[in-house]
Amino acid sequence: MAFLITPFVKLMNRLKYPYKFALIGALLLLPFVLSMYLIAGHYEDKINIANKERAGMRLHYELNRLASDIRSFRPEKSAGVDRKADPASTAEQEAINERIQSLIDENGRLGNPFFADSSFESLSGKWLEIRQIRPDAAPEERIERHNEMLIEIHKLMLAIADHSGTRSDMSRTTRMMAQLLTERLVPIQGKIDEAADSARLAANPASSVSASELRGIISVQVESIRTSQELFRQWVADAEASSDSFWDKFQADADRYFKDTDAFIGLLESGMKTASPSAEEIEERSGLSIASGNSLYESVYAALEARLTKQVHNEGLKKILALLVTGAGFAVLGLMFVGFYVSVVHAVFALRQTSLEVASGHMSGRIRLGTEDELKEVENAYNRMADAYSDIMRQQEAIEDHLQRRAYYDALTGAPNRFLFHERLGDAIARAKKQDVMLGLMLIDLDGFKKINESSGHRIGDLLLRQVAERLTECLRETDTVARIDGDEFSVILPGIKDRHVAAFVADKLLRGFLTPFSVEGYQLSVSASIGISLFPDDGTDADSLMSKADMAMFSVKEQGKNGYRYYESNDRT
Repeated sequence: MAFLITPFVKLMNRLKYPYKFALIGALLLLPFVLSMYLIAGHYEDKINIANKERAGMRLHYELNRLASDIRSFRPEKSAGVDRKADPASTAEQEAINERIQSLIDENGRLGNPFFADSSFESLSGKWLEIRQIRPDAAPEERIERHNEMLIEIHKLMLAIADHSGTRSDMSRTTRMMAQLLTERLVPIQGKIDEAADSARLAANPASSVSASELRGIISVQVESIRTSQELFRQWVADAEASSDSFWDKFQADADRYFKDTDAFIGLLESGMKTASPSAEEIEERSGLSIASGNSLYESVYAALEARLTKQVHNEGLKKILALLVTGAGFAVLGLMFVGFYVSVVHAVFALRQTSLEVASGHMSGRIRLGTEDELKEVENAYNRMADAYSDIMRQQEAIEDHLQRRAYYDALTGAPNRFLFHERLGDAIARAKKQDVMLGLMLIDLDGFKKINESSGHRIGDLLLRQVAERLTECLRETDTVARIDGDEFSVILPGIKDRHVAAFVADKLLRGFLTPFSVEGYQLSVSASIGISLFPDDGTDADSLMSKADMAMFSVKEQGKNGYRYYESNDRT
């Protein structure tokens, strides 16, 4: 991610703020325009419309197949036959049941976009009436029941065509294909079926309708079919003249359909003039016409389904492309803003961080923004201020160090004074308690110092005390503390000793250190020391107890002749 942001950060660092905002504002226009184009295009609406058209035509197709199944279940075949006992008929009936149920399921799966399930379930009622026709029922009753169901199917097909919007599609080719299926072909199929039923009644001696009446009905039906055929041919002529010549692939199926339908019409017309055609002739001619019509329907439907599927796919690609372009625009804009953000925030953060460093005592902190814009002036001004502040802080630190040293260290010897000594003793006792170890405390008083001080003067005495402090420090560990308590009195803290013998070893080492005379401005001065030792926790667990008992032990050394050391014992006294 850093390699994407870095170029934009560098660009923002080089531009003045007016140019930064001008650039970002210009880039804002691109995704805005693309977003408006995406909204105006209504890609999602177009996809939904195409999907609705596909769903409608799918249901239309299934209804047409159901109509074909109902036609194949011819009413004259049931005359005198108990279809419930016929295995072939039973399988045929089950197939129709399954097709009706599949229509209901498909409509439900699509979310009932056109009708409630009850509209399709009404077909189940019509079909039940057909199945319940008695074997000895009159031909007219059987035909009426079949025609009622076919009419119901055709009503649903026309209604679906209206609701799906396919017949009003913006694409002329799609619109013409839908019109062929819904307005031209299917209605003619229904008329052919009705005319075939009338002709069958005319050929059936058991029919209760007179021959003359049937001829009149057939004559009207034939004229209606012929008129529809002429309208269909005119529609074909318009389709052939269309720019994309989509009709070419259907021409052979259409020619066969017109030929078979014209042959059926010719059969009916000859029957009105002479003897009525036989039921077999009617079945053959009407069957060929219906079959060729179904073949044409299948071809056109397959092409329409492919076209609508492609339309959904293309609209989806357009939508994705627009989203990608818009997303890329927003991504670039986002990177620009990130670059702007990093540029500004980095400067602010650097200013804050450096300020905190200087405030915490790191006087070397300076800002290095690496920009060429207005923040460069802030950088220069801040660094000048930091330089001045550093000078002030160095002076103040020097004063504070001097004051602190005077507060914690002896001005003459440089050793810790009484105040620092008591602070370190308290800390040493706390650590000894926590770590469960021993602690040694020594009080040292110089023997013969007062005499030297009186005979050689205070200046020589002060120089001697300074050398004594140095020699004591040389004899001790870095973790030990030697402090000047008062006058010629010193104290030593021995933290973390293993046993009392360690304290004796240190005391002996200190005494040996006094064997060598001190050279002070030409004087060879000899002094010794009286050392009192108290131990934690044997002689006490607090500073006052240890100091008191070390003092008593030192006093005992003084009484016994000086120049030695002694552990505190219970019979020692002040």
